[in-house]
Amino acid sequence: MYPRVARQLIFVQKRLLNAVARMTSPIEEWENSGDINMIFLEGQGRALCSGADIKAVVEMLEDPSRRNELKYFVEKFYNVLGFMGEMKTPMISFMDGITSKLEKRETVNVSDVFTVVGSGYSFSSLSRFSIATENTKVAMPENRFGHFVDAASSFYLPRVNGNLGKYMALTAAVIKAEDVLLSGLATHFVPSDKLDFVHESLVNLYQPSCNTINETIKKFSIKVDDIPASDILQYENMNTIKRCFQFDTVPEIFEALEKEGSKFAQETMDQMHLGSPISLALTLEHHRRGSMLPLAQCLQLEHHSWGISPYQPDFYEGMSILKKKS
Repeated sequence: MYPRVARQLIFVQKRLLNAVARMTSPIEEWENSGDINMIFLEGQGRALCSGADIKAVVEMLEDPSRRNELKYFVEKFYNVLGFMGEMKTPMISFMDGITSKLEKRETVNVSDVFTVVGSGYSFSSLSRFSIATENTKVAMPENRFGHFVDAASSFYLPRVNGNLGKYMALTAAVIKAEDVLLSGLATHFVPSDKLDFVHESLVNLYQPSCNTINETIKKFSIKVDDIPASDILQYENMNTIKRCFQFDTVPEIFEALEKEGSKFAQETMDQMHLGSPISLALTLEHHRRGSMLPLAQCLQLEHHSWGISPYQPDFYEGMSILKKKS
């Protein structure tokens, strides 16, 4: 039997605050040990999103004496993202929500994760390998509650083909299943009933490398048809996205969509109108700058904006409404 050299972060609790606090030590220890050849990121439950700690964030904002807690969390969160982005140990993200049944692997229970919403996708985006299934959904809804799209999105969204990343950031559109792979948001597509086999094969690799990990996952991957499953990625709609979202200001994008005049263009404008105008503008500016910056500088840019965004009326109003619904 080959030695088990995988470690696993299972996101099972409901709060991102707790997740960040608990995941820092293990990933640093695993990265620096020299004995760990791969790390699995998995979810148990429904979703990880920047709204997962709505109540806690609002309470910190309402109580001036607790605002340092929010500052501490944000700094800790961005330190984790920065560390993950520089890790040499391959991370494999399973974007499904079904936890492996392997019992001998060392695990750390962290927080609730995939349907991959907002901050949840940041962990997958920084993984060397990200596996989508028929259950996967990816969305960036932060603008809807007065916040900018954060968590390394200024780095990975500008690098999605065809201006799709910009479209997702400004509309909160949901990309599902096979389309997650087609859009470049995942590296592999594996049916969810094959994930346990993927796990078992990976942990039993002898001296795994990125190449052998990739080839092992490919054995269970299915070739996704080039025909998109959703309307968003249909040929004409993608052409509309490419044309209209090439601009760097919100008014220019709206103007282009109005000229387009299609049903899809109108629906896109309707979705953008649901977001905070300030948040849309800030997200777009991050996207513009991030397209030219390395990850570390993108994280610095977002971290700086976190010192401003929570104290804007749109953010507080949006978070307070979500708090009442939670």
